[in-house]
Amino acid sequence: MKIHYKKNDIFIPEWNDNKKLPDGEQIKFHHRFLTTAERKQFIYVAEHTQGSVAKFASGYKEDMTEDEQTALLDKTDRKITQDGAGIARCIVAKIENLEIEDEAGKILKIDTIEKFYNAPDIFPALRAELEGMCVLMSARADSKN
Repeated sequence: MKIHYKKNDIFIPEWNDNKKLPDGEQIKFHHRFLTTAERKQFIYVAEHTQGSVAKFASGYKEDMTEDEQTALLDKTDRKITQDGAGIARCIVAKIENLEIEDEAGKILKIDTIEKFYNAPDIFPALRAELEGMCVLMSARADSKN
């Protein structure tokens, strides 16, 4: 079976009606796709969700042994998640058409992922959309397979 895939792509976010802008004005994130080995680096178990802490606290007793505490913790909710920011830092090669201007009129061109993450956090929804795309994307180019 032959499976087609892309090595690189461009992500155009929906944020702030970006996709409605002319092509030359749209914010674009040029990226590559993760390999399976790379993706494993960004997957982790979130041990302390709000529900798991409450569940642990409701079953905790002061005289519990360490083994009993571990067994109780093993029964709590755990959430497997991915580090969207880490993935973005790994795969985004270039950013087009994103600038910010400070109160003095100084314009900062945000053309790399490091500039994006080191800029003032004035576009958290854009960051969330980018990180969500990074977590969900696949390099597969067709749906026939």
